[in-house]
Amino acid sequence: MKNDTQGPFGKALSLVKSHKIISAILVIVIVAGGYYAYAKSTAGKTSTQYVLGQVERGTLISSVSGTGQIEASNQLDVKPKVSGDITSVNVVSGQQVKVGAVLAQIDARDALQSLSVAKTDLTSATIDLEKTKISSAQTAQNSGDSLTKAYDAGFSTLSDSFASLSPIIDDVTNILNNRTRAAYFDYGVLRAQIGNSATDKKDALALSLESVQTEYNSLYKDYGKLSHADTDSADKLIAGLYSTSVKLADSLKNIRSFMNVLQNNIDPLPQGLTADETTLNQDISTVNGKTAALLSAQSSINSAKADLAAATQTYSQISGSNDALDVQTAQLALDQKRNAYQKALDNLADYTVRAPFDGEVATSPVQKGDNVSSGTIVATLITKQKVASISLNEVDEAKVKAGQKVTLTFDAITDLSISGQILEVDPIGTVTQGVVNYNIKIGLDTQDDRVKPGMSVSASIITDSKANILLVPSSAIKTDTNGSYVEVPNGTSANATPQQVPVEIGSTNDTQTEIVSGLTEGEQIITRTISGTTPTATQTSNRSVLGVPTGGGGGARTGGRATFGG
Repeated sequence: MKNDTQGPFGKALSLVKSHKIISAILVIVIVAGGYYAYAKSTAGKTSTQYVLGQVERGTLISSVSGTGQIEASNQLDVKPKVSGDITSVNVVSGQQVKVGAVLAQIDARDALQSLSVAKTDLTSATIDLEKTKISSAQTAQNSGDSLTKAYDAGFSTLSDSFASLSPIIDDVTNILNNRTRAAYFDYGVLRAQIGNSATDKKDALALSLESVQTEYNSLYKDYGKLSHADTDSADKLIAGLYSTSVKLADSLKNIRSFMNVLQNNIDPLPQGLTADETTLNQDISTVNGKTAALLSAQSSINSAKADLAAATQTYSQISGSNDALDVQTAQLALDQKRNAYQKALDNLADYTVRAPFDGEVATSPVQKGDNVSSGTIVATLITKQKVASISLNEVDEAKVKAGQKVTLTFDAITDLSISGQILEVDPIGTVTQGVVNYNIKIGLDTQDDRVKPGMSVSASIITDSKANILLVPSSAIKTDTNGSYVEVPNGTSANATPQQVPVEIGSTNDTQTEIVSGLTEGEQIITRTISGTTPTATQTSNRSVLGVPTGGGGGARTGGRATFGG
C-alpha cells in the first residue's frame, strides 16, 4: 500500500509547505473578495437615520482664547545715582519691602561735608539780605502817602464832575423836549420842514441822552454812599463817571450836528436856535474838561499804586547808602545759596538706595565693600501683583476690550483656575511673518503664591453673553440661497423626507447657535444625519452662518439624542 502523502491531497499539502508566501497571499485575496461580495450584497439594506435634538432655552457664551505668560505688574533693576563703596546691604532675595525702604547704603562722608559748607553759606546770605532790607518799611510808607494824596484828588474830581454834569444834562434835555423853549424841535415843525426822518433822528437823540442820564443817576446814587476809606468803590466811580462823561460828550455833539441840519433846512431860521447852539458848545467844552480831569485822576491813582507795589517788592532804601540794586543782589545771592543747600541735601539722599515701590526683592547681587556706580544693579524689585500677558491675532483682538471677564488656567498648576479682567489692549500690533498679533494685559482677581512670573498661561476671554434665549446645536443649522434653515422630522414614516423650516439666527459660538425666530422651545430638530449607504455611520458636514464647519456632534448637544428611520 502506498503512503497517503502521495495522493492528490498530499501533493497539495506539499505544494503549500514549499510555497508559504504565495499561499498566504492567495488566502488574503480569497477572504477580501468574499468580504467585498458580502458588503456589496448588503449595501442599501440599511436606511438613513437622523439624530434628533430639542430647541432649548439657555445662555449663550461667546469667547476667544489665547496663550501667554505671567509677568510681574512692575519689575525694576534698582541702581544707585552715585558712585562709592557699599557700607551696608539691608535686604536679601525674597524679602518683602515697602516703598522707601533702605536697600543699601553707600559711603556718604564727602556728601555730608559738602552739606555742612552749604548750610553755613545759606545762613550768611540770609543775614546779608536782612541788613539790606532795613529801611524798606519807610520807603513803602512814602509810597503809601502818595497813593493817599492821589485818592484825595480823585474824590475832589468826582465831586466837581458830578456838580458840573448834572445841570448840563438837565439843560440839554429841556432843549429837546420843551416846545416852548425850542419850538424848532416840535414834531410838527420837523415833519413839515424836513420829513419823518427828522422826527426819527430826534427820537434817537432823546433816547441816547436818556441813557446817559440813567447811568449818571445810578453813579450819583453810589457816590452818596461813598466814604474816603472805600478806595475800591472810588476806583469804580471814577472809571464809571469817566465813561458816562465820554458818552455825554458824544451825545451833545450829535445834537449839535442835528441843529446844524435844521439851520440849513428850515426857512426862516427858527427863533432861539442860534442861542441854544451857543449854549450847547459851552456845555460840550465843560464836559470835555471834566472828562480829562477824571482820566487824569484815574491815571494818578494807578501810577501811585504801581509805585507802592514797586517799593514794597524791591525793598528800596531811603538812607542814600544803598539802593534797590543792593536788595536785588542780596536776594539773588540768598537764592543761589538756598539752591546749593538743597542740591547738597539731594546729593546726600542719593547715597541711600531705597525701594521705589512696594514689592519683593528678586535678587540682590551686591555685598558690603563692593564699589558701585550708576550702572551697578543693587537689587531687582518686583511687585507682588502679577498680570497675564497674552497674544491675540487681529481677528480675535477686534472682539475684546478693557474690562471683559477672563478665565485663566496654568500648565504648571493643573488644578488652578483664576478669574480676571482685561486691563489694557495694545493699540499697535506686532507683525511676525506676515501675521499681526496684539498683546493683551490681564489682571488677576486672586493673587496665588503658586503663580510665578514666567509661567505659561491660557486665557479664555468672554466676549458676549446672552441669557434666556432659544438655542440649537450649530450642527443643526444649514444654509442655501434663501438663507438659514433647520430640518425637522416629517411624520413617523421611515421613508419620509425631513421638512425644512426657515429660521432667523443670531449669535453663535463653537457649539451652539441662537434662534431669533422660526422655532419654539421644545420643538424637535435634526442635529445630524447618519447615512445608510455604508454599514459605518457617517455624518454630513454643515456650515454655520459664520462659515465655521460643524457636525460630528460639534461639542455640547442641545436636547436628548434620538434617531428615526427604517
